Amino acid sequence: AVSGKPLHTLEDYLTHSAVQSVKDISDDRQAVMVTANNIHALLGLEKEILHLAAENKDDGTADLMTRLINEQEKDHWMMRAYLG
Repeated sequence: AVSGKPLHTLEDYLTHSAVQSVKDISDDRQAVMVTANNIHALLGLEKEILHLAAENKDDGTADLMTRLINEQEKDHWMMRAYLG
């Protein structure tokens, strides 16, 4: 069973977010760097979810996370390659 109290306000989400919020970026390299860093942060969280799903024999969630992680790892690699 799922327990705990879900976040439900924008302020809560911004306070607890692992994703960096930025604005007024017009430099392409800076935009790609911020995006790559955010994907890296998400990958860490997604891998934790994958581990928990596997521990709890939740095959559906594990499959979803595996596919998402594969795509985001590719995106992260491409962005890092672009940045050199």
